[in-house]
Amino acid sequence: TIVFTLFTIPVFSVILHRHCNRYEFFVPYLERSIMILEKKNIVACIILTFVTCGIYGIYWLYCMISDINTISGDSDSMSPIVVILLSIVTCGIYSVYWFYKAGALLDQKAIEFGRISENRSSLYLSLIIIGYFIPLLIMVVYILLQNSINVIADEQNYTIIDKPTL
Repeated sequence: TIVFTLFTIPVFSVILHRHCNRYEFFVPYLERSIMILEKKNIVACIILTFVTCGIYGIYWLYCMISDINTISGDSDSMSPIVVILLSIVTCGIYSVYWFYKAGALLDQKAIEFGRISENRSSLYLSLIIIGYFIPLLIMVVYILLQNSINVIADEQNYTIIDKPTL
């Protein structure tokens, strides 16, 4: 985590945390943090995943889990490390459940932003199950999930605050 202090005024100070392309603004007088998601370049993620033989894909999944936790706003969300370890220990069975729940959450957020629910949970579930036989489909789920996160990031950033420029 990188911490920057943008400016400090006696009444107002903002601290910026950058982690997995998320920005966190802590506003003391509001006594809360505002999370700002940043879009991820999907093509670059795909290329890096193939070039690093899947190692970047694990980091990408970690970032997507962090972003989903941020979007949910649930303080009791599972740590990305725990989700990845449970997925490894259960030979991917937990990841099927997690992607299903992530799809349901993204549908719920789409409705909150006034868009139509796309039934992502069923789509992710079917693609992940078929992905056990055709592994390339798991990459399709990553792409669809990241695209949904990018759309929510655009909507959230537009409605909350302009993105910081460093």
